[in-house]
Amino acid sequence: MSTSIVAFLLLTKFRSGVALSELVTEYQWMACEAGNRGRRCEYCGSPESAVKHALFYMTELVTTSPSPSGQQGQTRIEPILKLPTVIGLTHLSNQSMHVFLVESVIACSVNSILGGLPEAVANGTVIYQEELKETATQLCITLAREFIFAPPCQVLDTVIQEAIDVMSNMGVFKRIEMMTVLTNKQRSLSLLDEDDDEDQYNDIELEVCKLLKALF
Repeated sequence: MSTSIVAFLLLTKFRSGVALSELVTEYQWMACEAGNRGRRCEYCGSPESAVKHALFYMTELVTTSPSPSGQQGQTRIEPILKLPTVIGLTHLSNQSMHVFLVESVIACSVNSILGGLPEAVANGTVIYQEELKETATQLCITLAREFIFAPPCQVLDTVIQEAIDVMSNMGVFKRIEMMTVLTNKQRSLSLLDEDDDEDQYNDIELEVCKLLKALF
């Protein structure tokens, strides 16, 4: 999986190139996060040796050159983003993409709900969990021809909820309290019958923490 992680980083975060030392640092973080999600990087050795091992198998997909004078002794790696090379990078990165797939959908859903405004995150905006799950579900349905979000015999709603729980444990979301929310139907009828509560449901408020600013 080490080769997949390196390809993923080069294809997404470092499309313009990166120094070897920075690539090793990012690889170490991502490998640790993958391990926290039950995925193992089978390569035995230091993070630097794992990255160099991956680059050895990607010699036709990347270019290497000396870094600028300010980083003497460093090697700069840059992915080749022309066809057909970029297809090879995409193929290698797919294994890592699926590790963070559902969490990425949730992050995009938060982005959509907040209107793509970074300042909304800085102000500690609160969103409803059910709204987040509904938006994430719609995005999963849209991408259903590209990815498999729920393994066989699992429900998509459960998979999304588990991902939200994982992100809450990581500190991305902070649960505030259980709220009783009115549906659109109930809101329209509330003026006629304030005692009618059959369309009420319990929801959880999630405070979006500043850690999510990186997603914008």
